[in-house]
Amino acid sequence: MSLFPAGAERGRLPLLVAHAYVRTVKWDVPGTGELVDEATALLSKPAPKRSAPAGAGFQADVDALAAFVCCWRGNPAGAVEAATRALEVLPTRGGGMTRWLATRYKAGGLVFTGREREAAALLEETVKDARATRSPGIDALLFAQWSDAHRRWR
Repeated sequence: MSLFPAGAERGRLPLLVAHAYVRTVKWDVPGTGELVDEATALLSKPAPKRSAPAGAGFQADVDALAAFVCCWRGNPAGAVEAATRALEVLPTRGGGMTRWLATRYKAGGLVFTGREREAAALLEETVKDARATRSPGIDALLFAQWSDAHRRWR
């Protein structure tokens, strides 16, 4: 993002999403929230230049990022809701960072709303999917998180 002039992401969905991921990695919850709000507003407007599949992909990113924001702002139910929307449109296997973020914060939201077993089941299913493809990638991190959580919930 440092290659772009300040504010270049404004009104540009791909850059808003990219910048939101950068802010997420930096744990900038307020900054991520601002970008998610702007991206949500853009997605709610008709955009003839954007194809439906591209818009759906960005919607999943925005929802996964919103789950992160909700969880860290103390709204676990909102995190579950946003993450669920993202996971509904992402491929079951794969999905990279977006799937990881949505899965992680859906599981976290479930735990914070007293639904630990649902969270464990979600993480276990994700790990099974990763093993089935023999390409765990980022799901290896989810496996470690699931294993730790599974030990605590037994």
